[in-house]
Amino acid sequence: MEIQSHVRITGPLAIYAAGFEQDLIRQGYKRPSDHLHLIAQLSLWLSVKKLGVDDVDETLLAD
Repeated sequence: MEIQSHVRITGPLAIYAAGFEQDLIRQGYKRPSDHLHLIAQLSLWLSVKKLGVDDVDETLLAD
C-alpha cells in the first residue's frame, strides 16, 4: 500500500509509521496524518528523553 501522508517521523517510532498509517487507512480514517502527527510528537519526545519503544508504559505516560 502506498503511503498517503507526508508526515516525517524520526526517532524510535519511525519504523512503525508506514504500518500504522496503512492500518489507519484500512480502518477507514480519512485523515491519517492527524494521528501520524501525534506519533511524530511522541517519537520526538522519546528521543529527547533517550527512551525507546520498550520504555513506554502506563506509568511513563501518566507523568
